[in-house]
Amino acid sequence: MSKEITGKAMLPDWVRKHLQEKTEVHVKGGRYYLYQYSYTYNRETKGHKKTSTLIGRITEDLGLVPKGSGIKVPRKKRACKSAVLPTISDNVEYGISYWMETRVKPMYYAKVKNHFGIYWQTIVGIAFCRLVYQSPVCDMQRHFTNSFMSQMLPDARMTDKFVADMLRFIGRNRELQVSFFREFLGCGHIVIFDGTLHENWSQKMYLPQYTKLKDGSFGNGVNVMWGFSVTGRMPAYVRCLPGNIKDVSAVVMCVKEIGNAAEDLTSIFDKGFFSKKNIELLLKEHIHYVIPLRRSADVDYGVFKRHDCGRVLFRHESRNIMACRLEDMYGSRAYIYLDDELQYKERHDAQARLQEKLGKLAGKDGGKDKVEEGKPGKGTNKKFSNKPAQIDNDVIEEPSVDSQGSTAEELWQDYYDKEKKFGTIVLLTDKDLDAEQTYKAYKCRDRVEKMIDTLKTVLDADVAHMQDQDVFNGWMFCNHLALHWYYMLYNLLVDSNEIKHFSAQSVLTELGYHQIVKVNGEWTTIERTKKQQSILDKLGLEIKYPYK
Repeated sequence: MSKEITGKAMLPDWVRKHLQEKTEVHVKGGRYYLYQYSYTYNRETKGHKKTSTLIGRITEDLGLVPKGSGIKVPRKKRACKSAVLPTISDNVEYGISYWMETRVKPMYYAKVKNHFGIYWQTIVGIAFCRLVYQSPVCDMQRHFTNSFMSQMLPDARMTDKFVADMLRFIGRNRELQVSFFREFLGCGHIVIFDGTLHENWSQKMYLPQYTKLKDGSFGNGVNVMWGFSVTGRMPAYVRCLPGNIKDVSAVVMCVKEIGNAAEDLTSIFDKGFFSKKNIELLLKEHIHYVIPLRRSADVDYGVFKRHDCGRVLFRHESRNIMACRLEDMYGSRAYIYLDDELQYKERHDAQARLQEKLGKLAGKDGGKDKVEEGKPGKGTNKKFSNKPAQIDNDVIEEPSVDSQGSTAEELWQDYYDKEKKFGTIVLLTDKDLDAEQTYKAYKCRDRVEKMIDTLKTVLDADVAHMQDQDVFNGWMFCNHLALHWYYMLYNLLVDSNEIKHFSAQSVLTELGYHQIVKVNGEWTTIERTKKQQSILDKLGLEIKYPYK
């Protein structure tokens, strides 16, 4: 907004000399403009109206430059703000940085450098901030400079603008990501694929699509397909898909994308993937699989009662499992399994539900009174007996039904139909695996679910607010890299049998407490507690400086 100046004393001398009668100076953005003004009488308002006309601009070098003269006034260069470079604090995190330098670097840094070239330090820095601090893009530079990683990776550029450009670069170069995935996949690996939905309402990406969310409501989300290598015990793959794509065809594309590394790879699916069409598609694409049938499938569940069924018995996680091979189905081997503990639990739950329904049918509170099969319970009337309905006053009394229209006999029959399926599961596979190998391969499926759990809880990546599709893809790749390092520590705890005492997250927290301070111009590690030293001893780590 212009500021009108009428007092000559407020103007510089080189401006004041251009003022004449009925002229004034306006200041706009530090520039001086000369106006001529006049007054006209308005009969309706009985007042005077002021009208101003621009004469020209006044400059110190050129003087008055008339309007429309065509003379261009050179612009003054604006003073640039001096860039304030972040400086490392004199008291920074050192424990996790030391672990990264001594344990992670030999396995990962060279691979990241081979695939992403000169930007590898920035990519490692982004993944480090995601693992340790769960940093958003805007906080990465601050978190990075408060860690000794900023000294170990001196060429990493962690400004929010450069990080966003780096994520965009990664997202646009899908081939670089896939070539990195192949580094950790070998022939014969068993990979579990599963998708998770990330709610996102961005209108600038095509990935968020209207779909059913985890809580049962509907909204926009991005479906992220994850692969977990059971053989390598770590994440193996990630791919972002539109939220409305949730089919086995997405897994087929994932396996194709992995390419030669997928040779003899076995994919594990859950019941939601099973259909005749999907089985035919997997066989057509030569993708090995282990997939369970739904219990509604037409299967001989009474096979265990026959003596010639060829049953085998093995143990899995301290539980006895009985298995039989069925006739081949859908061009695949078929095995049926019986878990006694699971059978007992399912039978107990089913009987509790049945008793509750029969109790309500008999008019009792919550089914507390025992209702015998085929007999009316205490306090019931003829409506629940097995005798034909009696005719009284020309009114036919029909058997009572529950809220779903089922009688007591139908409820019992439904229970008997399901009882033979309790504790059973049928698995299909196209590989030459025996019953025990097939079962143990399928039971590894919970690992991908735990990995997705880790992604959402440890890395705090359950919601993404990205507005750029390439940045979103790069963001998920860096989370994938951070998960690699998390599982590297988790596997170390499992192998040392310390997972019973420490979680990977608690070890990261304790390592983060190990700091290094600058005393008299030299870096020195600070004191540590007995608990921290105990963790280091059990993990075989000795934090010291210098780290090389």
